[in-house]
Amino acid sequence: MPYGNGDGGSESGILRRRRCAALQKIYYGGSAQQWNAIDFEFGIPDGAAVYYNHYLPTDHTAGAAVRENVVPATCTTAGGYDEVVYCTVCPAELSRTHVTVNATGHDWGEWEVITPATTQSEGLLRRVCRNDSSHVQEEIIPRYEEDEEGSPAAAIVEWFNRVMEGVRGFIDWLLRLFHNP
Repeated sequence: MPYGNGDGGSESGILRRRRCAALQKIYYGGSAQQWNAIDFEFGIPDGAAVYYNHYLPTDHTAGAAVRENVVPATCTTAGGYDEVVYCTVCPAELSRTHVTVNATGHDWGEWEVITPATTQSEGLLRRVCRNDSSHVQEEIIPRYEEDEEGSPAAAIVEWFNRVMEGVRGFIDWLLRLFHNP
């Protein structure tokens, strides 16, 4: 028995309905042989697909979930996708669930001295995110003073740089701990 014909049934073996030029899909509960035995008064539009043995939604056979509308997560922005299950017998969508993917957070590389500090000018440190090379952090290395004999206080600068590297490493560890639970 056909359903969804829009006019409440048939008379004298003729399915009475208006022809819809936009009709693309027809779901019919019977077989192809039964469908072909129906006399349509106005005909079926060319190109309309007929799905035979289509039953009510409780009779669908769920296929494997597929991902649609995928938006990748970035270091700073959450992403997501729709997990969709379709019927394997007909093109019916049985379920759609949106899944959110948390932002990945930065994965900083090692600090690199771009310009060393001198007694004349400041220096520059730089590190780049491994997830997105357009994310860059830079820090100024303060210029250092000469000691009383006129030579740079290299030991103090080296000690300061080691302390700062340890502090930055600790901060990176804390960030990774709280951004990637």
